Amino acid sequence: KTNPEAADALARCQKWLAQDRSAHDAFCAKVEKRYKAYRAVIDVRSDAAAWTSKQHPHIALQVVETMVANLLDPTFRWRIKARPKITDRSSWEEIALGAKSLELLLGEQVDSDRLAEKQGVFAKQALIAGLSVYKTFWDYRERRVRRQEVVSEPLMDEYGQVIATLPSTRVTDRIDVARDDPTAEVVDVRDFIWHEAAVSLDKAKRVHHRVWMSFEELKRLERDGVYKNVDQLKDVKVGGDEYSAREQDLFESSRTKDMIDVTETWYQDEDGRMKVVSIGNSAVLLRGPIDNPFGHGEYPFVVCSAMPDMFRIPGISTVEVIADLQEMIWTLMNQRIDNVRLLNNAIVLLRSDLYDMDAFEWYPGAQWPVDDPAQVKLLEVSPLPAQISLQAEELLRGDIQNTTGGMPFMSGTDTQNVDNQKETGISIFT
Repeated sequence: KTNPEAADALARCQKWLAQDRSAHDAFCAKVEKRYKAYRAVIDVRSDAAAWTSKQHPHIALQVVETMVANLLDPTFRWRIKARPKITDRSSWEEIALGAKSLELLLGEQVDSDRLAEKQGVFAKQALIAGLSVYKTFWDYRERRVRRQEVVSEPLMDEYGQVIATLPSTRVTDRIDVARDDPTAEVVDVRDFIWHEAAVSLDKAKRVHHRVWMSFEELKRLERDGVYKNVDQLKDVKVGGDEYSAREQDLFESSRTKDMIDVTETWYQDEDGRMKVVSIGNSAVLLRGPIDNPFGHGEYPFVVCSAMPDMFRIPGISTVEVIADLQEMIWTLMNQRIDNVRLLNNAIVLLRSDLYDMDAFEWYPGAQWPVDDPAQVKLLEVSPLPAQISLQAEELLRGDIQNTTGGMPFMSGTDTQNVDNQKETGISIFT
């Protein structure tokens, strides 16, 4: 109310977020559909659910997990080489030493940030959703620790003179720096919103990042001078998260329970400088507008797709291209299982003019005296449809293999190139 610039920034960011949400809602609807296909959730309205059998094996999950294992490097290290430059021979040793130092530094930071664990989630989201996002920032954390220290205590004589010093221990309570390094955080694509006309992240006019934080965490940041107006969030009605249907349907939980929506809007002003504004629950200005706190002056995000699309930030999802094939396999499989059940459960045909139908007992070696053999016979069901279904399912699994460019064992098809299907044979073949 007292800062016109802040009020204008709040209104402008609220308007931008409402405009960009329409295209993002459509994108999230597709992501949820792909994730359910990855988790093998069968749609009750699909053809696969119309049969008595309702089997839905995790074919897409198997494909994605195998591709993630082939994409990632378990020994996450970079080999650093010096950038080529024209210089005298006396500087070569110093340049090589600098490259080696950078390699050691990056290796230590990768281990401390546990980037090898994060890359699995990052790659999996790219294969399922068609887009994955890293947020890069500096991670500085302090914590209160208790330390035992050795101190020297003076030994006095009866005249108050120091005659010696003796070592002793005491426990101190102090604040230590727990972490002071760069970090990368995998962002849920449902919480990353960009301008719908952007062809790349560099060309985006603005991006929004929703972060879910507790009220206690916001109060701590307010005491540290990061946020303001936190107490006003108590008077704002929380509308909930419209993108949490996945957690509700599959896990019966909410990813935003007891959390507050803090939306960061990154944009460029009229002078070309990047600004950031933080808004709580889409109504309370918590910070900004402030200048980009990063020295590179760009968005602190990295976007990636396993199969990039042309002139769009999201790429093509691996699950998207195999979801229909997976559902076709489910349909044929359930139809085949129903036929097999009919074959395994013999049906006896009895002529209607029989006097006592209950006289026929069903057991091995039973003898049924009848006037005409046609009076009692088993229903003959042809096994040919089940055999044809197996062939069709095999072809569909092969289509999944060819579509994803993966190995035959990814989709369950037989392969003659791998002598044994154990880890060693698969690794050698890959």
